[in-house]
Amino acid sequence: MKAAIGNKHQAILKIVKKLDQNLMTTPLPNKFLESSQLHEMCVSQISKDITLNNCVSLLEFADTYIIDELKINCLKFIMLNIVSFFCEGTKLSEQFSNLPIYLVRDVSNFLKTKDV
Repeated sequence: MKAAIGNKHQAILKIVKKLDQNLMTTPLPNKFLESSQLHEMCVSQISKDITLNNCVSLLEFADTYIIDELKINCLKFIMLNIVSFFCEGTKLSEQFSNLPIYLVRDVSNFLKTKDV
């Protein structure tokens, strides 16, 4: 880029860099993401593929990227399979205990609700 414009046009370089940075760092609006069919298809497919081995990491992923439907699906899966996490001979309890405390509280609160 610099070779094409030359050193005389530093102002143009700054403008282009600023535009590139703005486009790269500006997140898509949540309204667009929530209404897209691609988003719904991805969440649906990932929710179908929840297993004992990946549900804790998917829960953390869903929490990090604020994907509420996936987070709820992970919480439901954990609730239905909570005994498997604490069976002897499994390392699943170690994964569960490595969750941040607020996610453990989410699981606990989810287990306490009666309408699920």
